[in-house]
Amino acid sequence: MQRFVIFLMLAGSCLAQSPDRKEITVSPEVLSQYVGTYAIAPRFNMTITLVDGQLISQMPGQGKAPLIPESETKFSRKGTSVEIEFPKDEKGPASQVILHQNGRDTTGKRLSDKDLKRIAEAAAAFDKRFKDQTAAPGTEAAVRTLVGALQTGKPNYEKMSPDLADATRQQLPDLHQMIVEKGVLQSVLFKGVGPGGADIYQVNFEKGSIDYRVWLEADGKIESANFRPSEYLPPITATAESLHAQLMEVDSKIAAEFAKHPIGSVTAGVVVGKQLIWSKSYGEADMEKKIPADAETVYRLGSITKMFTALMLEQLVEAGKVHLSDPVEKYFPEMKAVQGRFPDAPPITLIQLATHTSGLDREPDDIEVATAGPVADWEKTLIAALPHLRYQFEPGTQFFYSNMGYAILGAALSRAAGESYLEYVPKHIFEPLGMTHSALELNSQILPHLSKGYAVMGPNGEVDSETPARENEKGRGYKVPNGAAYTTVGDLARFASFLMGQGPASVLKTSSLDRFQKEIIVPANIDLTDGYGVGFQVDKHDNYVTFGHGGSVAGYTAMLLINRQKGIGVIVFSNGAVDPGGLAEQSLDILSK
Repeated sequence: MQRFVIFLMLAGSCLAQSPDRKEITVSPEVLSQYVGTYAIAPRFNMTITLVDGQLISQMPGQGKAPLIPESETKFSRKGTSVEIEFPKDEKGPASQVILHQNGRDTTGKRLSDKDLKRIAEAAAAFDKRFKDQTAAPGTEAAVRTLVGALQTGKPNYEKMSPDLADATRQQLPDLHQMIVEKGVLQSVLFKGVGPGGADIYQVNFEKGSIDYRVWLEADGKIESANFRPSEYLPPITATAESLHAQLMEVDSKIAAEFAKHPIGSVTAGVVVGKQLIWSKSYGEADMEKKIPADAETVYRLGSITKMFTALMLEQLVEAGKVHLSDPVEKYFPEMKAVQGRFPDAPPITLIQLATHTSGLDREPDDIEVATAGPVADWEKTLIAALPHLRYQFEPGTQFFYSNMGYAILGAALSRAAGESYLEYVPKHIFEPLGMTHSALELNSQILPHLSKGYAVMGPNGEVDSETPARENEKGRGYKVPNGAAYTTVGDLARFASFLMGQGPASVLKTSSLDRFQKEIIVPANIDLTDGYGVGFQVDKHDNYVTFGHGGSVAGYTAMLLINRQKGIGVIVFSNGAVDPGGLAEQSLDILSK
């Protein structure tokens, strides 16, 4: 409450016009008595400095403002209606300051050197806690105590700050009813530390969830608390048993679709929370050798690889090695070779590459040359293709899907990380997620399990297995960060669990993942039915939004779709004629009923 009052006061000070005031001259000796830091409210301090014979004030979150002397003890904050008064002391520095505005007086006590040291130490501790996203001791217990007290209608006001106690007394009937209607408390989950210092908890009840933000005073009292409808996914409750009927329907649908197009194979899986609760394969991984597909069969992911490149970006942002708004040329100056740059347009940024708003064309003009060559030489191939790539739109103005854009993103991130893309993704993503059957290029471990690609072409449905085999053997040129990955249904299920907030934090903190999934720009179509975020597609269905990505390379297609609200993911791979995209959508619809 007190924070809110101060905020309104300062907001008003920015808008109000200062009246005509007569400025006087005050000696530097007198002014020096006012230099110091004053506590206006908990964790809200005003600093007064003396620069070239003039007092300067600075409030949290605001710039410095000169103080205009009207008397030896009273000053006006330049450009505002705020008056600042230093009551006279017998001798020595001022012990307090009074802010006058709109008929309200707020007194701030001068902080001693000991106070300032304690504040600096507390600020350093908070900075570390915010960076590590760890809860302050006692906040979970405080939330549970608050919830329990509101359920009974008997809060312990002695455990609250005066402002919180007053607000709770006034709102108690409504708060009590709201909490009671939520039903039995089921769990309290720490979600992170907010930039304002609050510890954020998701409180899950029998009939819904709320997010509690809580601040504690040094003595353990609850200084402030507020809540809102939860923005986080509810705890996973679905199981293989509870979804048995839906899973059987999914099985029948996939089997029927494969029966219509019995070329190659289909492998599908359903993920709930951390578990791959169901998977099944249909058809043959190698039709010539009559090898049936199974859970160990390796497929190519195509553009689902972009999700790993996007995660690489998110990891580097979390580590402070890059910023989303960084120009790509900062890390990858070869970018300047792209043709048709718009006059005076700012350079492309990392976030524009990640969201396909860079304005770059989908492919270079010399696509046949650029998409041939071994994986190990992908960056050289990319650089050679840049003079053959053109701008289609001014950066930041339109969504335009660009494979070259994601390859450039992977190259820029590799430079920023100091590790090649081929080293970084396995080390920082595949390995910590336990994706032991995944790779960016063929190796001896996955080759025995690799499905044979069958591309169905032309009006007569001719089957081409030579082109997919050639790409597997000789590579796809520059198309690595945008389409090189190989994996199994079990491995991609681990990645799907991670995307649904199941960790591990060593890959990316849950708070960071939530921010990238929910707070970063998502360019959408005019009907707001689909869009593209940082490496993910979203599509609006009747009662939920799908989240994921599809992929296609010669002889292979794949789809990963997630209903984040339900905590359910669907994976469908094909090395033949079946369309995984349609099957994944239909399956997720069935599971989301």
